[in-house]
Amino acid sequence: MNIQHQTSDTGGRFYYEENGKELAGMYYIQNEGKHITIEHTEVDESLGGKGVGKLLLEKTIDFAREHGLRITPVCSYAKHVMDKNADKYEDVRA
Repeated sequence: MNIQHQTSDTGGRFYYEENGKELAGMYYIQNEGKHITIEHTEVDESLGGKGVGKLLLEKTIDFAREHGLRITPVCSYAKHVMDKNADKYEDVRA
């Protein structure tokens, strides 16, 4: 599955699309300094149960690690996964 990344002046998103239609996305905002906030995750029901949300989160975390960023998960999905695996993500958790 090819997860893409798009950035803007205020944040960005990791997303998956098929035939030009976005089917999944994780959206974040860039805060001051080296900090991002994951605001929202959407996964089309056709992809439900296939681990796409987790894949989006892993790509976001890899990006944070590569750029020395800390993450605040406001999105309920991202927060749940990061809380459940706190030791795995402690290096990027704000």
